[in-house]
Amino acid sequence: MKRGVSLSLEQANAHQVRHGFAPVIPGESRQPTIQQERSSGILRGRKRSMNKTEAEFARILEAMWSRGEIVSFVYEGLRLKYADGLYYKADFVVMNPDKSVTLIETKGGHIWDRDKVRFRACAAEWRDWFAFELWQKKAGQWSRIR
Repeated sequence: MKRGVSLSLEQANAHQVRHGFAPVIPGESRQPTIQQERSSGILRGRKRSMNKTEAEFARILEAMWSRGEIVSFVYEGLRLKYADGLYYKADFVVMNPDKSVTLIETKGGHIWDRDKVRFRACAAEWRDWFAFELWQKKAGQWSRIR
């Protein structure tokens, strides 16, 4: 997501409804927005900005955050070592209400085999510590890949 980009209430509601979530109710947000957090320096991660797919998923996570479905999330906030000198950095690190942590990887229409291998290898290595989810946006719809 580019810095300074924001959605109007109408755009946010259309996005929510399109992805099966309840519309945003003005004044009921429990948490600061991504832009507010990023400008205050709380959300940290890699210096690069999100691509369009990641930015869209971040808006979905932000809506879940405001409804209290998740406690917090950060973009590229954790790097894990697996195998012999290989590293994996998930797109999103999500703290759930039960204090468990889910690492989420987002992909667009095509997923390279090497990306699946890296994701599955890291998930196998760290399965006792984290839950792993791979989400793909294909033909305008999000689906979880097993």
